[in-house]
Amino acid sequence: MRGFRRWQDWTSFALAVWISVSPAAFPITSGSVVVIAAGIALALLALITLVSPFSMAHELIRLMMAAFTFSIPWIFGFGGEAGANLRVASLALFGLTVASIATILRWRTYCRSAGGAVRRRVRTS
Repeated sequence: MRGFRRWQDWTSFALAVWISVSPAAFPITSGSVVVIAAGIALALLALITLVSPFSMAHELIRLMMAAFTFSIPWIFGFGGEAGANLRVASLALFGLTVASIATILRWRTYCRSAGGAVRRRVRTS
């Protein structure tokens, strides 16, 4: 699978951009800088994952960042629409990252069970 083709990574990028601009749509009194920084970091991770789609390290870092982003409303004590928006977006991002990790693991298992035949077939044709 080549880079720039996985819909999970494009959707993760869009969610990360939404997280970074959401303090403008839903005013937050405290923690807006942290939300913007987390959104930018998630967007950069999504772009890196777009370029290297089978990197498990990037996926695991994105998973931890999504979990941290989910906890930001409780850490900084804001709720309402802003908190709900951030929780929903980070939960969706968390789910997409789990799906990406499952896809990577399934692909690696498939390649091992085929004895590398998939890779050899691609190289010879």
